[in-house]
Amino acid sequence: MRGGPPLDAWRRHLAVPALRAAFGMGFAILFVFVGVFTYVNFHLTDALGIGAEMLGLVYLVFLPALFTTPYAAKAVSRYGQQRVFQVSGLVALAGVALTAVPSLAPALAGLAVIGAGTFFMQAAATGFVGRTAQSDRAAANGLYLTSYYIGGLFGAFALGQAHLAGAWPLVAGIVAAILLLTLPLSRALRNPGPEVLPKRVAEAQSAMTTDSS
Repeated sequence: MRGGPPLDAWRRHLAVPALRAAFGMGFAILFVFVGVFTYVNFHLTDALGIGAEMLGLVYLVFLPALFTTPYAAKAVSRYGQQRVFQVSGLVALAGVALTAVPSLAPALAGLAVIGAGTFFMQAAATGFVGRTAQSDRAAANGLYLTSYYIGGLFGAFALGQAHLAGAWPLVAGIVAAILLLTLPLSRALRNPGPEVLPKRVAEAQSAMTTDSS
């Protein structure tokens, strides 16, 4: 199926509930990620006493995510899209709860868990958009990335205001609320394989018939 003009492609993709949910998921993922890893530095230095010169080492908490993220596709294939998103969201939510513990070790463990959960969600979401879009996949991926980066911008701004108003507890509360919202949002995600594949096969067969005639 050939793609049309960009605006037509965007309208088609936004008319698909599963894709709208995926775009919303992308917004939430970077909202959470940017918000957490921007403003947690103030929490670590002000509340937990870590020196500013040591903050760079905090980003070693991303290491577990580097090992777990490659398994996202396998997890989706085995357990289904919805379950992977829900479990990943709950994992990240548990990480947010750990950052509320007034001790450095649980806070760092929480950051590692948040990183692993959000990285896993991002890998699963990008794969889902590519599988679900039946045409103009570049436009679908563009819409996803637009939603993703807008979420990061909103996260940086909104949680910055939250930090000024209520420091880390308010930031963590808003992040937790966003992660909770991804749970019902994930119900709109449907693995397109069994439904889309026959349609694509039929399109290919139709094209072959046309060519042969």
